[in-house]
Amino acid sequence: MSLKTYIIAIAGPSCAGKSETSKAVAKLLNARILSLDSYYLNLDHLDFEQRKQVNFDEPASIDHELLISHLRQSSEGKTIDAPVYDFCRYTRSPEIDHIVPA
Repeated sequence: MSLKTYIIAIAGPSCAGKSETSKAVAKLLNARILSLDSYYLNLDHLDFEQRKQVNFDEPASIDHELLISHLRQSSEGKTIDAPVYDFCRYTRSPEIDHIVPA
């Protein structure tokens, strides 16, 4: 028997309750959360002051290629290593989030 993978996208403006809604849905469905925040571009090639000036609301600030690749892998039931974004440093952390599909 082959299991079918579903991807549920929850979107909305800042402070609309997306994170809490996602957590509640994930708990009910025994699902995993893949946050778009994890896919901001790695900016460690810029100095700190330049990184602070980046507009994170701009779609160009997202690593679309990696995000799409991870969504495809997840939809195929594969484990992914999602980046972890460090909002204090305005760039990716050296850590990864090992996400096993459920």
